[in-house]
Amino acid sequence: LVAASAVLVWLSAMPLWALLALLPGGYLGLLLLLALRPARQATGGGDGALAALVQVARRLQSRRNIEVWAVALGAARADSSGLAELLRLYPFDRSTTLFIALEALDRGPLAVSTGCGALRAWACDDEIVSMLRADGALAMDLRVDRSLIAPLLRGGYRAASLFCVSAPGGAEPAVLVHSCAELLSAAIEALDNAR
Repeated sequence: LVAASAVLVWLSAMPLWALLALLPGGYLGLLLLLALRPARQATGGGDGALAALVQVARRLQSRRNIEVWAVALGAARADSSGLAELLRLYPFDRSTTLFIALEALDRGPLAVSTGCGALRAWACDDEIVSMLRADGALAMDLRVDRSLIAPLLRGGYRAASLFCVSAPGGAEPAVLVHSCAELLSAAIEALDNAR
């Protein structure tokens, strides 16, 4: 409070034109600081998820009973407008459509989400979870609201997410991509054979 009152006394002694110049000057200074800050190191995983998606699409050339869509939204965790637009353009049937999202694949064992949401827990689809668990994924809650599947679960869609449990000394990204592609391919082929 003492510092704030000292600043107010200092500002009240300034002429009006100086006060008006402080606002845009302060704004420009903030923009300059933001522009000059060091770039963040990008976390891996998005590239791995895309590579796994491409491998799965290549492996699943012939399916008899199901239709598989491979969709890369890009930056969906930061902004889910791409997912919202996909659902607007293609109104998938909530009862027959299964969504499997690939979260960041960087290091650690593969896990399938059983639920997501930090403030309100949304349960993932049991059929997807058991299908992916049968093929070797761990089952874990994904306790974040910024998950790829959060908008799907809130919208009543059947969804689950494959992600990596961060662990030091975990599998290399190339191994994870291969494991994820095999896991998804086996699950989709089993689903195709069961229908």
